[in-house]
Amino acid sequence: DTLDENQILQSVTQELTQVLKLDRAFVERDDTNFIPAKDSHTTRFACPIFDDQGIMGKLWLFRSPDQPFEQDEIDFVQQIADQCAIAIRQARLYQ
Repeated sequence: DTLDENQILQSVTQELTQVLKLDRAFVERDDTNFIPAKDSHTTRFACPIFDDQGIMGKLWLFRSPDQPFEQDEIDFVQQIADQCAIAIRQARLYQ
């Protein structure tokens, strides 16, 4: 397996898109300031990716408004974000 940060995050967003049946997902990196346009045709969820050293980014998830995020999905995404933080930190240490 790889410790390439971009590849890790790309895999995470692809898998979440399939598992949670999302319209799209992406990671906002710690060096950007993404503000999604207001859209009544989309349900949005942003989950921070962070560790004890700070925020590394946000995991953004989008899907149709008739499919709100359930609490178990939110909990699952938060666990994934925690694992992303560990993987990112490891990838950065490896470089």
